[in-house]
Amino acid sequence: MGGDLTDDTWQDLYAGIERVLPVRDTSTQRQELARLARVYRHLDDAGRVGFLRRAATHLGVDEGRVRTAAEAVLRDPSDAAAQVQLRRALTPRFADLLHLLTGLDGGVKLLVDLRADLRHLARGELPMVEAELDGHLATVFDVGLLRLERITWGSSARLLEKLIQYEAVHEMDGWEDLRDRLDSDRRCYAFLHPAMPDEPVVFVEIALVSGPPTGLAALLDRDAPTCDAEEADTAVFYSITSCQRGLAGIHLGTELIKTVVRELQRDLPRLERFVTLSPIPTLRTAALGLGGSQRAELDDGGWVAGDDPAARDELLAATARYLSTRVDGRVPDPVANFHLSNGALVDAVHWRANTEDYGLARSWGVMASYRYDPPAIAANAASYAAGGDIAVSDDVRALVSGSRAG
Repeated sequence: MGGDLTDDTWQDLYAGIERVLPVRDTSTQRQELARLARVYRHLDDAGRVGFLRRAATHLGVDEGRVRTAAEAVLRDPSDAAAQVQLRRALTPRFADLLHLLTGLDGGVKLLVDLRADLRHLARGELPMVEAELDGHLATVFDVGLLRLERITWGSSARLLEKLIQYEAVHEMDGWEDLRDRLDSDRRCYAFLHPAMPDEPVVFVEIALVSGPPTGLAALLDRDAPTCDAEEADTAVFYSITSCQRGLAGIHLGTELIKTVVRELQRDLPRLERFVTLSPIPTLRTAALGLGGSQRAELDDGGWVAGDDPAARDELLAATARYLSTRVDGRVPDPVANFHLSNGALVDAVHWRANTEDYGLARSWGVMASYRYDPPAIAANAASYAAGGDIAVSDDVRALVSGSRAG
């Protein structure tokens, strides 16, 4: 059980921080900071918020020093020494603590968890701490410092356990389910940080198949025959999971997809199609222009065991329109926005693609495919970021045009 942060405990921690900030004795620093890390991890939510607030107050900037440095710059804006002094004065001492914690065993993971706590428990309340932590972790987790690793059944047991634990898109039912997702016609890649060797930062699961996918069941069926990966022409990215809440907003999924596409092209040159089979988590709650009777029929679910062309065609057209229409500069569905921002195009929408309870609950079983065409990725991403046309396939364009004509 965690506990609150008492005044005595904070004063003890703060005294230790004051001792280590001005020195460069690594052993002394590690001893004091390891104790800080142990205490922090045993605090409850209220205790952690208390620590963050006190750190922001006691380890901020020296206002007098800032004023003096600013006055020197105002006297002579071209004075390089004065500019340096102002920059140093504006850097809170909290930033120095972050740098020291980074070198601690388990320190990088602690900082990731610290940011998760900050965003969850005190978001917007401590802007200086938030800005310093955001900038520091963006540097620590620069893609050039990460290692791409293909996860196989021979990977460490701890890493494999983490895949089961973190999978957020299609839950894994234990070790046999994981083994199936690592079969010869599957691929799983993760970004790992050298300071967190058994903690995936983000990972993607891929099925190697012939022809584009139309539904999830075949990809997750343990009893489905194994395909020959060397003969596959399509790589289906059916799950991408960001594992660390504290890295939200640091867009590593984008870099993972680009890197994995290059890796697959090199290893499996017959691949000609890189697509996703993605959920549409906001579809059922969106204003799609469907009539009340149509929604009632979809909600009833009687169509699941059979087919209803009228319900299917109207819903697919509305979905295509929804995924290709901006609201306040971006498409409203977060998964669609993620892939379009990364340079994909909306390739297809699939009826009855996920008839599991969770698939019906969020999108009446409809899923989307986004296609990554390597020569067009950069242009698509730039166009989407600039507010230009959303890239869609001819099939999706026809659905949109048909819905508007109707």
